[in-house]
Amino acid sequence: MIVPRRRRPSTLGRHERELRFRRRRRAHLSPWALLPAFAALVVALLLVENQPPSAAQQRLAVVARFEAAWVRGNYRAMYAEISPRARHHVSLSRFTQDYRRAASTAGMTAISFAHAAMKGNRVMAAAHTTTRAFGTIRSRVVLPVSLARDDRGIDWSATDRFPGLRGGEQLTVRLVAERGAILAGDGAQLSPTTSGNYPLGAAGELISGRLDESPDGVTSGVSGLERVYNRILTGTPGEQLWFGKRLIAATRPRPGEAVRTTIDPRLQKAATVALGDRYGAIAVIRPDSGAVLALSGVALSAAQPPGSTFKIITTTAAFQSGIATPTSTFPVRTSTTIDGYTLHNSDGEACGGTLINAFAVSCDSVFVPLGAKIGARRLVDTADAYGFDRTPRVAGELSSTIPSPASIGNSLAVGSSAIGQGRVLATPLEMASVAATIADDGVRARPRLLASLPVITQRVASPAVAGDLREVMLAVVSYGTGTAAAIPGIPIAGKTGTAELANGPATSSDPNNTDAWFVAFPAIPDPPVAVAVMLVRDGFGGQTAAPLARQILLAAMREAHRAT
Repeated sequence: MIVPRRRRPSTLGRHERELRFRRRRRAHLSPWALLPAFAALVVALLLVENQPPSAAQQRLAVVARFEAAWVRGNYRAMYAEISPRARHHVSLSRFTQDYRRAASTAGMTAISFAHAAMKGNRVMAAAHTTTRAFGTIRSRVVLPVSLARDDRGIDWSATDRFPGLRGGEQLTVRLVAERGAILAGDGAQLSPTTSGNYPLGAAGELISGRLDESPDGVTSGVSGLERVYNRILTGTPGEQLWFGKRLIAATRPRPGEAVRTTIDPRLQKAATVALGDRYGAIAVIRPDSGAVLALSGVALSAAQPPGSTFKIITTTAAFQSGIATPTSTFPVRTSTTIDGYTLHNSDGEACGGTLINAFAVSCDSVFVPLGAKIGARRLVDTADAYGFDRTPRVAGELSSTIPSPASIGNSLAVGSSAIGQGRVLATPLEMASVAATIADDGVRARPRLLASLPVITQRVASPAVAGDLREVMLAVVSYGTGTAAAIPGIPIAGKTGTAELANGPATSSDPNNTDAWFVAFPAIPDPPVAVAVMLVRDGFGGQTAAPLARQILLAAMREAHRAT
């Protein structure tokens, strides 16, 4: 038989059981529940200094209520604890605004207080302020308390809006960033140095762009590559918390990355000097890799009618389809009529003969009907292969566009597009790429400005067609409209363009109504560059744009010779 065990009576006395209950209850109390006991202890200690216990208790109680309200974010309750004289100098709305603004500036998420002590009429407490960026900031709050009958409460001042502030100090947060540099293809710096100077002078400023310091203290790019790649260059700024002139806490910035471009510093400087103060652009590209070697002016941001430089694309379509060859012949005439509209050659000149001659003198009476014969579909497809209607790889470049076959319009509209008018728009960099494609035997390397990007190529024209195009482009500089680009001893292949900007007769010779274009490359094995020049409202391409292209080609040939 199993006899159940009897529960042994507790041997603890009533006093000990009550003591254990109090200990368990104390473990669940918040720190603020201990304030009265803590205050009593402080009062006992202050008896040594003959401080009236009742006054000390009252001051501690006022501050305890104030700080408890601060922990909860109850600014109205905090305001109730400040003295009438303090309330006279600050309204509740201003008081609340001051605390919220200080908390927002520092990124405060929580606050707590401990270790209250007294010195005279001031209550001092340790403050632990938790922030998003700086972790926990340990400081001290010192609050003077008045017990006067008509001015009872905390003698508050604006310094008390954040723990640790001293008289007259402002709480501020500053951002600190270590900005990356913009580099040329050879590693030379293009962006401004720490002294603010551009290593390439105006050429470096134009390609890298200008910087500006924003109100938060971080330098940002406002133009050029500084703006385009601002996020990469800036990195992640660090933050600094300042009390007046005292640095209280800081986070380390993540430095921005350097952006290495494909820019050639010497060619960039040559392009900047050549363009000068003209409104236009110069783009220089390496044919075999698509590396952008120089950009000046609005080479990326201006999409304009390309005029007769577009005839390179039209002639590509004609040669590829077998509609024409360099020796195909056309009537010599001063105008052509299509869809009932008569279009005159520039200045009413008579031209025609072989296609190579018509190309050399940029004969519209040949190319408008040739474009109509090629047709909208074939013309647009060829332009697309050259990069039209595609998203550029170069950040910040506008797309070059041509209407779709369905929307391009009638035969006259197709013929107008074939000579780079109508609704055709191109950037100077795009037209430099068109010339570069012929320079590289019909293979187009998509333009790229970042050295880290891979080379992407596409065959646009067969080697035979590219060879025929090189032949007709050589004629332009040998005896056609582009003789101003000729360089003794170096065969130059090019194409002029004079794009009309407003509707009017083709015989108009008003330079203010035309953009001047010229594209070219040295017709030698492995040509180092292809160049495009565009000058807005500056006359005829052969007269104003071709000489600038010649300057760039000479600089490029010198660079190529120096490299070997």
